[in-house]
Amino acid sequence: MRTSPFWKFPNITNRLDMLLKQTLECILNVKLEESAWVQSSLPINQGGLGIRRLEDICLPAFLSSVYGSSSLVSAILPPMEINNVSMRSEALDCWKNIHGDDIPKVPMFQKSWDDLHTKRIIETKLIFNNTTDSARFKAFQKKESNAWLHALPSSSVATLLDDNSFRICVALRLGCRNSNADVVKL
Repeated sequence: MRTSPFWKFPNITNRLDMLLKQTLECILNVKLEESAWVQSSLPINQGGLGIRRLEDICLPAFLSSVYGSSSLVSAILPPMEINNVSMRSEALDCWKNIHGDDIPKVPMFQKSWDDLHTKRIIETKLIFNNTTDSARFKAFQKKESNAWLHALPSSSVATLLDDNSFRICVALRLGCRNSNADVVKL
């Protein structure tokens, strides 16, 4: 994705994203409504699960690669300017159609592009119908609430969740209704 114009083919990215969503629903045993799917695709530090949608990362990955490799391209092909790098202008135009003139200060890092894009997703696609869901999402944006997602699963240090506990934790994080909620064993 970093070096290919994957962002130009939304029909392919959408199909792959739907396959990813269906796989996640199967693993978690929950039905992901649109808001839960969007939230799960956010980075962990932004309240998501870090299971990124191709739709969200292909353009930031491409643009950061173009900017990150510009000095190398200039060294290899001195007369060629960065503006002539294949599809740079087209990618930048696509970015500007979505984000306006908001370009990252450090464009060679994908995180810089991704942070701007994630902020836009949160502002435009995550609309909560009640204060409970809104409060839940804000709480999950705090560093401490994400610690369990970074823990190494190990039974010897008691950080290994059994399958049902993991599914329930994820369902609660996303505000989903777990299909096996009535089968929970305490």
